Amino acid sequence: MEKRKWLIVVAIIILLIAGYFLFFFNKDDNVASVTDDSKTENEISDNENTETVNKEPITFEITSPEEETFKPRQARMWKAELKNYVNDYGTMAECKWSFYLNENNEESLYQQQDGRAVLSTDGENSCAFTSTFIEKVGKLRAVIDLNVTDASGNVKENYHAERSYIVQ
Repeated sequence: MEKRKWLIVVAIIILLIAGYFLFFFNKDDNVASVTDDSKTENEISDNENTETVNKEPITFEITSPEEETFKPRQARMWKAELKNYVNDYGTMAECKWSFYLNENNEESLYQQQDGRAVLSTDGENSCAFTSTFIEKVGKLRAVIDLNVTDASGNVKENYHAERSYIVQ
């Protein structure tokens, strides 16, 4: 029994020593692979710069709700999308929604909603919220202004979209 304990202790010591040497030998391999990865990242950024020139134009539109007619107090997802946007990750944007309702041939501001969004080249750049706030019938005009801001909060770019609906 005593010999068995010593064998286990010796085996653990041998494993620790082997692990120590493997750690240092693998460390050199990791340095080589990090260098290889950085070359790949440079190649990727070169490809992105090439793609930027060939990108489609930036479009901004209200994409939801999709149907033109809906009922009052019906839950709706309001969503506007900025497509083909190219910029650094983490660019902030302010979303300013305005809803104008035309009751009895007179359009008036019915509701406003503000929000924020994070924009990136690879992500889905959208401003969205869900609400049941439309409680009256009439012609509804949804307007959104998207102000892209820098880190200091200064407006760099503006986008505008609007869409009409019927609430009945």
